[in-house]
Amino acid sequence: MMKKVLLLLAISVLLLSCAKRIDYSVLQNINRESYETANAVVVIDSTGIDLESSGKYVSTQHKLVKILTMKGKAWYSEATFGYFTLYDTVIVKMARVISPDGKVMNVPKDDIKVVKIPAFGKFFLPNVRMKKIIFPNVE
Repeated sequence: MMKKVLLLLAISVLLLSCAKRIDYSVLQNINRESYETANAVVVIDSTGIDLESSGKYVSTQHKLVKILTMKGKAWYSEATFGYFTLYDTVIVKMARVISPDGKVMNVPKDDIKVVKIPAFGKFFLPNVRMKKIIFPNVE
C-alpha cells in the first residue's frame, strides 16, 4: 500500500527569486550598526504549500537573509532539507547569493548535493537523505 502512495515534496530554495518585484535597496539599511546584537537578519522567510486531493503536495520556500557577522555566515552559508527517498523528492529550482556590492550569483549545481543524513551515525537508513545547498562566496 505504501508503494502506491506517491508523495512529492518539491522544495524550491529561491533566494532572491523575486528580484524584479522586490526593491532590494532596503538591504543597504540593514547593517551592523542598526542591529548591534544580530549575527544575521532574516528579511524574507516564506513557505507556501499546494496540496492536491491525491495527497501530493508541493512546498515552495523563499528566504532572504542579510549576513552581518562571521557567526551569521556560519549559520546561513548552507541550507539542508531532509527527506525519505521512497516518498519524497526535493528539487532546488534556484539558489542565489547577493554580494555586498549587489552582484547576484547563482549557486552552481555542483554546490547542491544529496548526502546521507549524518545525525544517524552508525544507524544507516538507506532511504533517508538530505539535500544540501552550499552557498559560495557568502560575505
